Amino acid sequence: MEREIGLADIWRIIRKHLKLILTVSLLLSLATGLVIYFVQKPEYEATTYVYVKTYSSGNSFNDVLANQKDLNTHADIIRSERIANEVISMLNLKLTPDQLLQKVSVTPVKDSLILSIKVTDGNHKQAVMIANGFAEVFEKNIHHIMKVARVTVFDKAKEEPNPVPVNPSPYKYSALVFALGLMVGIAVVLLKEFFDRSIKTEQEVELLFEAPLLGVITNFEKEKKAKV
Repeated sequence: MEREIGLADIWRIIRKHLKLILTVSLLLSLATGLVIYFVQKPEYEATTYVYVKTYSSGNSFNDVLANQKDLNTHADIIRSERIANEVISMLNLKLTPDQLLQKVSVTPVKDSLILSIKVTDGNHKQAVMIANGFAEVFEKNIHHIMKVARVTVFDKAKEEPNPVPVNPSPYKYSALVFALGLMVGIAVVLLKEFFDRSIKTEQEVELLFEAPLLGVITNFEKEKKAKV
């Protein structure tokens, strides 16, 4: 007998095993959250914004474009070994320039003359200090490296009383594992039902033998054990 499963059958199967599917998914989600929380070290982000204007005088469209192109050069200068060494010396960091620069990303803010200095570190306070340190050292040294009209650190990174780690995120990964658990659980029970060749209902007997069912023999032994 070839078993056919329609939408009504799929919903019936899911409802039948819903408690098991939800339980397994919740356990997997909880386990994932606990592993991430206790095993992986949290990382925090701090961001400082710097405004940079070059000597491309005027406010014409071409001047603005020229200033924006210079931002990429300024971003490379901020992430240079020279700037990193000064930050290490200023903050007394026990890091090499390469190790420090791995924590730092500098990105021009779209359609502006602003640079975003973002630092990721396992210590929130240190991330704030490094982000502000790069901005301060850049502001102090840029005039000795190239001509700029003005550099302003206008939005410094600040310490938060209850910082939230950006990575790993237990809630995000737990939700993802829960969703995957639901999908895998549903797929497993549907496959199990589809490949199950045993006969469970009177209707399946009639379909298999193409004849009406005349009677049903009760399993007295099973009922007796159930009563006991």
